[in-house]
Amino acid sequence: MLQREERLQQIVKLVGPDVLPDSQRLILFIADLLKDGFLTQSAFDEKDMYCTPRRQMALLRMILTLYRMGRDAMQAGAPLLKVQQLACVPLVMRAKGAFGNDELAGLDDLAERVRQELAALVAAHRKQES
Repeated sequence: MLQREERLQQIVKLVGPDVLPDSQRLILFIADLLKDGFLTQSAFDEKDMYCTPRRQMALLRMILTLYRMGRDAMQAGAPLLKVQQLACVPLVMRAKGAFGNDELAGLDDLAERVRQELAALVAAHRKQES
């Protein structure tokens, strides 16, 4: 994902992000989420200064679910903006600081909310096609 984002950033530097199709802009969006919401760590944040492997995997799975189901929603006809504006997206962005190592149930609940919101978006756009 990050390698694809790096190649796309070269195109963005030349011609800007507006020329990219939504599918490629989704990659840029998810790559930013991976970098900011998963890879960076704050030594000053009590919940983020140490992360167990289980918590790391839960965060990563949630971001990848957002990517995969977001891609499915876009294939069903939803624009990228609808994916980005889902109510769960800001919560995913802040999940590292919101859920500590002992709060995995809350992280699992958020992951389920991501799945539900994206499934509803897919279903809404499939109905529009019918």
